[in-house]
Amino acid sequence: MNRKHTLFLCIGLGMLLCCQCRSVDLKPQIDLFNGRDLSGWRQTGHARWVVEDGVLIGSQDAQGRPGDLLTDKEWDDFRLLVVFKMVFPGNSGIWFRKPEGELGYQMDILEGHPDSMTGGIWSGTFLSSNKDQSTFNRDGWNEVEICANDNRIRVTLNGTAVADVTDDRYSHGAIGFQVHAGDEFRNMKIMVKEVTIMPL
Repeated sequence: MNRKHTLFLCIGLGMLLCCQCRSVDLKPQIDLFNGRDLSGWRQTGHARWVVEDGVLIGSQDAQGRPGDLLTDKEWDDFRLLVVFKMVFPGNSGIWFRKPEGELGYQMDILEGHPDSMTGGIWSGTFLSSNKDQSTFNRDGWNEVEICANDNRIRVTLNGTAVADVTDDRYSHGAIGFQVHAGDEFRNMKIMVKEVTIMPL
């Protein structure tokens, strides 16, 4: 096989993998975070959520209490892109398919956990784990893609596939972010500068 044929084969395989996540009838991308305020989002719990210089920042409140920030709208099948940064020590995550009053799924953002660190999928227990922290930029910005299509969930962190799970307990729900409880996380910050969703 010559180099030209190899190139076309690689492009074809890439398009095939892409189509496994995206439907053939692609829908427009939607920016869930406008970079100015919390329009389209609702708070639960007591965490502090602010927007500074185009960045969404979540932290415990003055009393050290946690909370979540969730989209007003619920989503079912999608490709979600989030650009985030974490100030440690901390424990956070990206909620998705989180129905009102239910657990949903979370892509964890944490370190030092024996079962998984950043990039694992959690829903009461770890459905997948990522112990390779070379996939995570601890001190800088990270780009994660979460693809939820029917009962299959895949996560790509900074260009590396870190999770591929089949689970059917949640089919739809909100997108969101967590600020975890705990005195050890009093100075944590979850920082987000892009949240883009493409419905499938």
